[in-house]
Amino acid sequence: MLKEYRQPAPNQIAILDAFQAHAWALRRIDDPIPPFFNGDKIAAKQRLHETIKNLNRSLLKGTIRFHGDGSGIGVRWDPVRGKKKVRRGGGK
Repeated sequence: MLKEYRQPAPNQIAILDAFQAHAWALRRIDDPIPPFFNGDKIAAKQRLHETIKNLNRSLLKGTIRFHGDGSGIGVRWDPVRGKKKVRRGGGK
């Protein structure tokens, strides 16, 4: 399991379901979130950005990370890679 929910998160679930529908073989999908939610019209790009930010919150460490594709209409995922340690201090 990638993430557990304590309350409904339909936009996040829509993204996860869309990737799952393709058995996670696709690394990028078009925004699967309906344009209206609970009667509130939210700008699609802003809604997608907020959903991706919230989706990344509390993911199991070392698994995957979600990103926008730069167009404002797509979502992609990448595996988390080990972070390189950065030497500080300028010494040789």
